[in-house]
This record gives sequence, structure tokens and C-alpha cells, in this order.
Amino acid sequence: MVLEVEPPTITGIQLQEGNVLLSFMTQDGAHYAIDCSETLVTGSWTAIMTDITGNGGVVTASNFDVATAPRRFYRVRLTSP
Repeated sequence: MVLEVEPPTITGIQLQEGNVLLSFMTQDGAHYAIDCSETLVTGSWTAIMTDITGNGGVVTASNFDVATAPRRFYRVRLTSP
């Protein structure tokens, strides 16, 4: 059986006590990763969290390394288990 998974949707992003909290909708059993980049140039993305398992609801992850970057872009992507 093949699991049909919708692309992840970011539902919220906030700065809280120097940490970025990124929330996104997941599907139960799907696997996700979060990447960041300081530019939007192709090939400039770095994986900061991998192997996040979806639970069928909203998952919130935090990135604790934001003090060193004047700006940062985030994306959530599907991965293979």
C-alpha cells in the first residue's frame, strides 16, 4: 500500500525568547524535514531537523540557532522513512 501524502503546509511561525517556533500540518505516518537558508539561492538550503514523524495534526519544532543569522528562511519537506 502506498501512502498518499499532501505537501506540508506551514501553519505558523513565531519568535519566542530567541527561538523560532515553526508549526506545520502533518499526516499520520509521513516523515518530514525542516531546512533553513539565509538566502533564497538554489542549493543554499541546510537541513536543521530530520526524521520528524507526522501525527495527523500540527507539529511544532523549534530552531535554537537564530541569534547568529540576521534573517533566515525555512521550508518543510517530505522525506522517506
